[in-house]
Amino acid sequence: MNTGMIPVFEEKLKKLLKKIEKQYELPKEERDKNFLKRMAREAKALRKLLKECREEMGTQCCPKCGHEMDIV
Repeated sequence: MNTGMIPVFEEKLKKLLKKIEKQYELPKEERDKNFLKRMAREAKALRKLLKECREEMGTQCCPKCGHEMDIV
């Protein structure tokens, strides 16, 4: 897998999370459930992909703080 694309995936994930937050700012009746489900599914897939890329690169994130650690 090409680990050079990690910054692109991270930016896309941040944008997706912002879109989801905007939807949650709307009143409950106006929220688009299908949109939220799709975006949540896509965000989950991106997180999984980022995790796999980092493991392949040899770095792993701390589950508590998110700080990257090198795997030796």
